[in-house]
Amino acid sequence: MKTISNLRINLKVPRVYLPVLLLATCLPIPLFGFSSFFVFVLTVTFFNISYSSSWNLLAYSGQASFGHAAFLGIGGYTTAIFTIRTSIPWLGLLLGAMASAFAGILVGLTCVKLREWFLALVTLGFSIILVAFTRELDWLTGGVHGLAVPSLLPSVNHYYYGMLALTVFSIFIIYLILKSKTGLAFAAIRENELEAKATGIDVVKYKLLAFTISAFLAGLIGAFYAHFMAYINDQIYGLDYSFLPIIISVIGGIGTIEGPIIGSALLRFISEFLRIIEPWALKIDPVVILIYDKIEPLVMGVILVAVIILMPKGISPWLRKYLMPKR
Repeated sequence: MKTISNLRINLKVPRVYLPVLLLATCLPIPLFGFSSFFVFVLTVTFFNISYSSSWNLLAYSGQASFGHAAFLGIGGYTTAIFTIRTSIPWLGLLLGAMASAFAGILVGLTCVKLREWFLALVTLGFSIILVAFTRELDWLTGGVHGLAVPSLLPSVNHYYYGMLALTVFSIFIIYLILKSKTGLAFAAIRENELEAKATGIDVVKYKLLAFTISAFLAGLIGAFYAHFMAYINDQIYGLDYSFLPIIISVIGGIGTIEGPIIGSALLRFISEFLRIIEPWALKIDPVVILIYDKIEPLVMGVILVAVIILMPKGISPWLRKYLMPKR
């Protein structure tokens, strides 16, 4: 059994310097007088990056989740309810992250021995159950009407810097984990769980740890996102939010630091490009408005299929292979 020794030699942990430097270049953008809408769009992009990065950590350990929005929503609802009742929003952020981590532990203990799609389906079922609970506890959660979340920061520029800080924090924490012995154990489990167990790795312990950290980060991001959007309802648990990090990570590159950045940037570019050309499309044929909202999912679906076929490991590994000089 040479799993660990081979991984020590061959495993290349993604460098964090370029992604962090790229994000750091975004620091002065609000100071240049860009519109509030442009700053808002970038803030949502940072949210996509950080949320997808939390899911990507789980995938790095060889686990899949189709219901990661459950932890995003738990963080959001926890901070919303706590802040409404106590008016202490910053503590609500921490409680939201901790509540999601606790939920991650419970889900992990329940299904950490499951593998691949069975685990993914269980997490999807968990998010569906949370929708039902949210609607039934309408006295607490607002039911289908949701909750107005108290403001945490005074302006969109402040939320921009807050989301940027959370994104850098998430990426840096994930980088430290991947670079550590824990990250090595995650990779060993992902490559071959049976061999990893035979070499003495506590598979259940490390898979549960990955689940907990991933849930904590998703809950923290979800808590801040709820304040940013100033509103939350049960749609936070929906398939849109659950499949968002999967699509972004698969396109950008699963198991890489820069994958969620590439995937999120591409997703946002397509969305904004279609928004910009919409007036011209309507001039060509007004009937287009009936199907225009379906064009973006269609385009993303085509890109996803193309990446899976042509670049099965995602765009990031492809860029490394063909564009970066070999040493």
